[in-house]
Amino acid sequence: MGVTPYEIEVGDSALTDRLRGILAEIRVTLTTDRQSDSVAIKLTDPVRRLAEPKRGRQITVKLGRADGTGVRELGKFVHYATRIDLAPRLIVVEGGAVGLTAASSLKAPADRVWRETTIGDIVAAIAGRHGVDHAVAPSLASQAIDHIDQTSESDVHFLRRLARQYDATAKLVSGRILFMEAGANLSAVAREQLKELVIRPPVEGERKLLVGSVRRSDRSRYGSVRAKYYDPDVDGTYAYVTAGSGEPVYNLRNPLPDRAQAQAAVDGRLAKLTRSTAGIDVTIPGDPSIVAGGPLKTERWGGGEDGEWTIVRVAHTFTPSAGYRTAITAEAYQGD
Repeated sequence: MGVTPYEIEVGDSALTDRLRGILAEIRVTLTTDRQSDSVAIKLTDPVRRLAEPKRGRQITVKLGRADGTGVRELGKFVHYATRIDLAPRLIVVEGGAVGLTAASSLKAPADRVWRETTIGDIVAAIAGRHGVDHAVAPSLASQAIDHIDQTSESDVHFLRRLARQYDATAKLVSGRILFMEAGANLSAVAREQLKELVIRPPVEGERKLLVGSVRRSDRSRYGSVRAKYYDPDVDGTYAYVTAGSGEPVYNLRNPLPDRAQAQAAVDGRLAKLTRSTAGIDVTIPGDPSIVAGGPLKTERWGGGEDGEWTIVRVAHTFTPSAGYRTAITAEAYQGD
């Protein structure tokens, strides 16, 4: 097996050569959901020679394909925790992505009232305030917002709350705020068109599938979603909207300001519950070009195994013994 190229930098220092012989595993996990992208680097320390690394420093991780072609940056992370495994003794450096939470200005509490605007205008205003670029899925950009309050709430928390309400995600990727549908391909809002990953039965000369499975369910766990909103005609009371039909009913906990936002919230949550009833898990030889949010297609398998999917989670893992592998979790593609 050839040596898979990798590069690790901490701050401005390249540590790749210093880690040879003690590196046990690199795992980078990328997601489209509201969880942070993460890294875990395991180092062997059988005779307790390694000092516990200082937290708070930036870690940059790059990996290359198993055939030795180039390296690609998988992300920048902030070292926030160190775990010591006792037997065998390992030092595990854990980090979270440098993203929305990394910019101090985005974390400062703010008080604003947003009226008669759109999601696109809100994201543009926040991005402009912090000097970063932005991109919003077309289906969300024109979504009207009649009234929403931001009270002693940071911009990062507000964006994530707004994203949850519309079954979307808000992330900072490469210095740009992305506000996109949870089930949509990242390529719909990214500037660069992502390469589609195609999984076919093994054929000489094509990508080798190491492990794969398709999971499907005939119905969602919930039949409908209900939300309450403030009734403008009767002070102090609530009215209700519903998406879907039948039992059981998923009730959104917090009241919404008006009927339009309540309807958007139940529609988005029902779409999320329905989307999660079909999925696929595959593991392929390591490929750093595979990212969360990208498109995946299965074909030539026949039956219900063929289809289009959206990648929602990618785990890039390298070990000196097993080499580099990429594990992918995807959900049924819902269309643009």
